[in-house]
Formats: sequence, structure tokens, C-alpha cells
Amino acid sequence: MYLPYKYTEKEDFEEGFAQYYHENIVPLAKRKDRGRPRRQIFHFVNITAALISGLGASYFIIKSAWFAKAAQGNRRSGNLLLLPPMFCWWFIVHSPRRRYFQSLKEEFVPKILKFYGSFVYSESGTINEDVLKLHTGYYAAFNLFSCEDVISFEKNGLYCKILERTFWDIKKPTGKVFIYIKTKHSFKADAVIISKDRDKHFRRIDRRLVAKRNLKPNPNPLLMAQRFSEYFDLYVSDSRTVNFMSEKFIKALFLLNSAFDKDGMVFSVRENSILIELESKGNLFEICTNYGVPVANQEDIRNFLFEITTALNLVDAVTESIYTPPDIKLKGNTKILQENSGYQNEMFEWQGRD
Repeated sequence: MYLPYKYTEKEDFEEGFAQYYHENIVPLAKRKDRGRPRRQIFHFVNITAALISGLGASYFIIKSAWFAKAAQGNRRSGNLLLLPPMFCWWFIVHSPRRRYFQSLKEEFVPKILKFYGSFVYSESGTINEDVLKLHTGYYAAFNLFSCEDVISFEKNGLYCKILERTFWDIKKPTGKVFIYIKTKHSFKADAVIISKDRDKHFRRIDRRLVAKRNLKPNPNPLLMAQRFSEYFDLYVSDSRTVNFMSEKFIKALFLLNSAFDKDGMVFSVRENSILIELESKGNLFEICTNYGVPVANQEDIRNFLFEITTALNLVDAVTESIYTPPDIKLKGNTKILQENSGYQNEMFEWQGRD
């Protein structure tokens, strides 16, 4: 049962959240939930309209003389009949649904994140072109489709951003999580670490990154733990830059490699910035995505808390293994970016909700 709104803490990462949920999330959720049944009816009407319009358009195409003539000379002309239903579904069903849930998400996510500290949240954005060139093998066309769920914060002199990019196939989503870390002081390293479990479709992209940075395979494998060499490839500009490869850092890499239920990672560090690309098996950081349950219900919130604390813990694991900030817990010690911080718009350009 989802109603009445109630939150039961089950894991360590939820400690103290039940009271925060009752005081800060429930009042807004109850107000928003009043309109949910009406939106659900509107959604079913849209589905009916899309089916009638799409199938009707396909029927008229079949009956047209020009289609009959085209079908005689081209067997693939039947694919044309799929376009009207797809077009109607996208504009009549998918787009209104997406706008509605995005509007809810933009209200709830900042409130949830405030439990951990002060964050800047943007529903969508693109990776800064300079960062894309420096830390990845992707071309500028990578930004033709925006990323989502951009979460930024400062901690102990480090500027951090977490974002997700989701790809949908017919059955289920796959995606990537990017973690960007920058400091005013150099990490004193120029290296790229690539998981050997990385999808083979990205090998050309990874080779391009290594080539344009003029990196070479680690010349002294004896410096690396055997377990590391079994799972990762290391490329460096100079063998002396491997001094950051401590046991603590290698443990952080294994944590990163399968953090979101899918192996595959690219870790790029140069001078004072790091970009980590992680593979994921789903659409992460989502709440309020189903008309059939109340908005901001505890199951959606619990999943969100688990995913966001996982991402924040990854930031901690990496920075504490390669950088030595003061030993301060994240909660209550992050802060919103200031205009004069020197980091504003460093990584992402906010696009806003369509």
C-alpha cells in the first residue's frame, strides 16, 4: 500500500530520512497527487486518440493508389505504414506524459537532494566541448542528444558533477553515468584507465582518446597489482605518473567498474580534472514515472536514494584515494556553486525542460 504517505527506513543510507520525508516531501506530494487521477484519464484518452489516428492514417495509405503502385515495386514499402502510429504515439502520448513527469521531477529532486546538503540540479544539459575533447574519444556530435539529471556540488575544494545519459531500445533502457571532478590543484597525473569488460562497440572511441592524448600502455607492469592487470588497461604519458596508483585507488576502481550493475568504465585524469564514464543497466535517478501510484511514493524515493548515495560514495572513493581533502562527511558540508567560484558552467550547459 502506498497511501497514506509513509516512509520506513530499511538501509543505512536512509537513516534519518523518514522524518525529513514526512516534513518536507509529503506536503508537496499530497498537493500534486490530487491532480494525478485526472492526468491518468487524460493519458488514456491520448492513447485512444493516438491509436485511432495512427491506424486510421495507415489504413488510408493502404487504400491509396500510389501506395498500391509503390508496393508492387518495393517490398519494403510496407514499413511506411508504421510511421503514422509511431508519429501519433510520440506526439500525442509520449510527449505530454514526459512533460508532466519531468515537471514533477524538477520539483521533487531538489527537495530530496537537500537532505544531503546543497546541490544544483538541472533536468538536462550537455558536456562542455573542451571536457569532451580532453577526456573522451567522442566527437562533438555526442551532444546532439542531451544528458539528463545533472547534479553538481562543491566539497572540500573539489567541484563535482554527476549526470546520466539513457539509451532506449525496444525492451529496456541502458545508459551511462558520467562523474566529473575538478580541483584548483593538479592531480599530477596524465592517464586513462579502461575496463577490459568495456563494450567492444566503444573500442574505436577509446583508441581515439588514447591516440589524441599520445598515451602509451603502462611500460612497467610490475608496478601494477596482478588483479588490476586482469581487469584494466592503463595508458600513461610517462611511467612516473603511475605514483597515484595506490592500493586504495585500485579498490576504488573495482567499486566504480560495476557500480550500476553493468561492467565497463573509462577513467581519465589529466592535470586538475577527472572524468569517469560508467555503464549502467537502467534509467537511473527517476521518481514520479507512473500514473498508477502516488507521486513521490516511498519505493520510488528509496530507489532514488540508493542510486544517488551510490554515486556520491563513488565520488568520495575516488577523491579520497587520489586526493587528500579534510576528513569531512558529505552530509551538510556540500555547498551551492557561487558565481565567483571559477567553476560555473565549467562542465555543463543547462538546456532546461522542453
